[in-house]
Amino acid sequence: MRPRREERGQAIQIGAVLLFGFLVLALSGYQAVTVPQQNERVELNHLDRVEGDVVELRTDLLEAASTGRSRTAAVGLGTTYPARAIGVNPPPPGGSLRTRSLGGGEYVLSAPGLDLEDVCGYSREGDGTHDVPSDALVYSPTYSEVESPPEVVYENSVVYRSFPDADRLDTGQTLIDGKRVSLVPLAADYAESGSDTVSVELEPAATGVGTTRSGPVTLTVPTALEAGTWETLLEAELRANGGQVTDVRDVPGGVAIDLAPAEYTVTCAVAGIGSTPTATPSNVLGEDGGGDINPADGGVVKLADTERDPDDADRLVLTFENGGDAVNLSSARFNFYFDNNADGPSTVDVLNYSAERMLVEDLAVGGDSGSPATRQAFAGGNATTTLRLDFDGGSFKPKDGDFLVVRLGFDDGDRSTYFVDVPARSDVFGGGGGGTPTPTPSPTPGSTATPTPTPGGGPGPPCGSPPCGSPPGGGPPGGGQPSLGGPVPTDAAHAGGRGPLGRLSPDRPP
Repeated sequence: MRPRREERGQAIQIGAVLLFGFLVLALSGYQAVTVPQQNERVELNHLDRVEGDVVELRTDLLEAASTGRSRTAAVGLGTTYPARAIGVNPPPPGGSLRTRSLGGGEYVLSAPGLDLEDVCGYSREGDGTHDVPSDALVYSPTYSEVESPPEVVYENSVVYRSFPDADRLDTGQTLIDGKRVSLVPLAADYAESGSDTVSVELEPAATGVGTTRSGPVTLTVPTALEAGTWETLLEAELRANGGQVTDVRDVPGGVAIDLAPAEYTVTCAVAGIGSTPTATPSNVLGEDGGGDINPADGGVVKLADTERDPDDADRLVLTFENGGDAVNLSSARFNFYFDNNADGPSTVDVLNYSAERMLVEDLAVGGDSGSPATRQAFAGGNATTTLRLDFDGGSFKPKDGDFLVVRLGFDDGDRSTYFVDVPARSDVFGGGGGGTPTPTPSPTPGSTATPTPTPGGGPGPPCGSPPCGSPPGGGPPGGGQPSLGGPVPTDAAHAGGRGPLGRLSPDRPP
């Protein structure tokens, strides 16, 4: 009789091999499926963040142009994947931020009695035309998992995401606001790439201003967007909606915007990155009778403080100090209002604070100046005078971080433009701690007066009509510096959608 062979050892070996095989399959599945899905989510979250960075950059750029003061914006070019004890990540996602010429690369203005090159004081050397060059700023991501991610583009006061087959708007426009045309040409040669956060130093030149003779005006915009998209951006400015835009059409080199015959105020503040462009406008906003901006000299009426009304925090109390001789208020203008998150007010009432006496009622955002109904004196010798601002008859609630521009004229012929930062609700009149701008020394070009607004930080146009972001109240028209910084519109709220198989897609347009 033969002895039976021992087979138990073989069974253990086979089990170990099978177990190892299952482990290898599990790790392979984790590496092939789970790791890419997690990394894709990281990339999509970064895409949302960088879109927000570019919107903030837009706001800072428009504010710099409106105030004439430099601003710095931060843009995160990349991010990092989560550390893994098991599994391997690809190289960190990054991207590039660089200027790019779009369309014909130049603004072209056809307007009676006005030369755009003279207004901006800037042109391409050796160009031989009177057109003004302007670039776009484009973020291009380099991702491992998200297929065909969109570029994030800033051009002509607008931020949008450019997909291979469509564009999705993230802000409105600030170029056209009623009878004001506000341009912020970007003159820069900039390129950065990698995965770090970069600081973009925005340097504005002086703001030029000019007025056309009465007649039809056409502005050709160097853009990658189609006329239909610009018509959406300009919806509130269309003739059918009470605006001045009669037609928006595709032309070689960009999109042409036709305006109804009228006199138009055109402002232009050329901005650079890292250095101030050499621009010499023939007429600088704030000079030659243009008025002071946040005057700080001892002999003028300066804005000393901005606080909330203790009886109603939705009213603002402005305290002025007059270091010169006594003067009377002769006119007031509400140049624009910048609201980061919603539409701004459409009107403001100016009252004497202590007497609660109406001085100028229903000043429209970006509208004409109004004359006081009763005498309002500003006593001299460093005496203070307080005025109260009520928005939309008291129904609008100004928020901490909002921004407005008011222009006052006096009977001695002086005119001054005041940039007003809305203070926190805790900063009440008589309670200390005002929240408004301390007057800055002498005006800097590019800050308020006739134009439209624009975003950004800084002055931004009122966002009273869609698309929010195009300054409905426009930049500060009215002398002073142009307000080119428009509100940062929220007309294109984005939310990551899901593609086939439930995978996240980079918020593609419907």
